[in-house]
Amino acid sequence: MVLKFGGSATVGDNGLNPDYIECFLFALSLYLTSMYEKAVFIVGGGPPARKALKEHGEIAGPSIALELTRKHARQLGQEICRIGMPVCGTVPTTFLELRQAITDTDFGVAVGGLELGQTTDAIAMSAAGILTNSGYEVSLVVLSNIEAIYNMPPEMVQARAIKQASLDWFLEERILLNDPSLFKDGMNVPLDPIATGRYQVFAQKVPLYFTKADNIAGVRQFLSGESPDSGTLIADGVEPCFYF
Repeated sequence: MVLKFGGSATVGDNGLNPDYIECFLFALSLYLTSMYEKAVFIVGGGPPARKALKEHGEIAGPSIALELTRKHARQLGQEICRIGMPVCGTVPTTFLELRQAITDTDFGVAVGGLELGQTTDAIAMSAAGILTNSGYEVSLVVLSNIEAIYNMPPEMVQARAIKQASLDWFLEERILLNDPSLFKDGMNVPLDPIATGRYQVFAQKVPLYFTKADNIAGVRQFLSGESPDSGTLIADGVEPCFYF
């Protein structure tokens, strides 16, 4: 399983929100340890990283934001261990270190950013690719500050939440983009173009569930093989449909 934490619920102005992490993972711990041999937990920079990008600009901002994601990953690993799930003691800082940590760990790896010019969503896709190439059947969860992927910006009156569709459909409708040249630090999209491009390589094998950070019930349904009542499922071979 690959679980990408996101949204203001996960990270506040002062760093990782341990109460949220404990509540979320404690509710899922039985599912995770009994159903999955390996788990990768990814966390982003949240408000502190966005503040760094704004205050320090394009030169220094991205490096500061990257270090913040790694700080949050260390905190996340500590919280995961505290609730009883074994996790790798070091936070990977390169793709090779991530692949080695996934191979060596007894169960979990906590990771933030790996390199400049890519989001932690892209890191989640890299982790899913490593597991898929190693022969694992992978469940991929991306948590956000919005409840689903919409067919247009969710603040628009006519926006509709998408219940499920294939990645090909999302690309055809240009709801998601897979051109890495379109990536910009801090861009506000459900999945950035680098992450989408990486996911496209193995999307036929790996379903992706996108939902709000506090939707524990939906994540539990997805991990149990049920059809979630909320959030967006991206999976090969499903018919596009919307919530009403």
